[in-house]
Formats: sequence, structure tokens, C-alpha cells
Amino acid sequence: MLAHDNTVRRRRRTAKWRLAQIPGRPAAASQILVRESDRAFFLAVDAIQRVSAAGNYVEVHANGKVHLIRDTLTGFIAQLDASEFLRVHRSHVVRVNFIAELRPMFHGDYELVLRDGQTLSLSRRYKALLPPAIRERL
Repeated sequence: MLAHDNTVRRRRRTAKWRLAQIPGRPAAASQILVRESDRAFFLAVDAIQRVSAAGNYVEVHANGKVHLIRDTLTGFIAQLDASEFLRVHRSHVVRVNFIAELRPMFHGDYELVLRDGQTLSLSRRYKALLPPAIRERL
């Protein structure tokens, strides 16, 4: 039963990604509304370096700060330009030009080194979803 559930989840995730690629999709957002305790402001999408899941929230890393937004990771990244951001793990999305280096690890996984020095794992599952231009070079 567990294998079936994983297959269904993978197919749903792939379907959502493919739907996001369909022409006629709403334009990617240029700003995201961020609410903090005493104010709300717009954050330029160009400033976003990476996004991480945190339960019912996403952590948006931009300009050296982390902003919490109440949304799912899948829902949040649907607003972003799919050509600029890569989902590299079930919990992480990274701007393509923020990746500094890819280091091979064991069993087909990779370690991503980001421009700020932090590292994230690129799992085999998400390596298979990379654009062909990147995947073929690994």
C-alpha cells in the first residue's frame, strides 16, 4: 500500500509541475506579500534566493533574511517562474543562478553549494525532474 501511495503522490506532483508549464498559465508574480507582526510589505521575487518548507509555512530566504509565509511549498512555488527556480528536494526550492556548485554524493544524490555557502541535498527523485540541459551534464 505504501508503494502505491508514493506512486500516487509522485504522479500528482508531476501533474502539478506539468500544469505549471502549460502556455496560458497566469504570469509569474513579480512581488510576494509578506506579513509580519506589525506590518505587511511586498518582497520582489527577484530577491528570493531559495524557499524551504516549514510545516504549514514556507521560509522565503531573500536579502540575507528569512520571511515566514503561511502557504504550502507547492502552492507558493506555483506563483514563481518555473524557469528560474528548481525544486531540488521535497522541502527545498532554489533559484537556478543561486547555485554555486554541485558535488556528487553516494547513490546518485548530489550536494548543492549555494552562493551564500549553505549546502542542500539534491535527491535522486528531484534530479530526475531537472531540466534536460542540467541533468545531462551531471
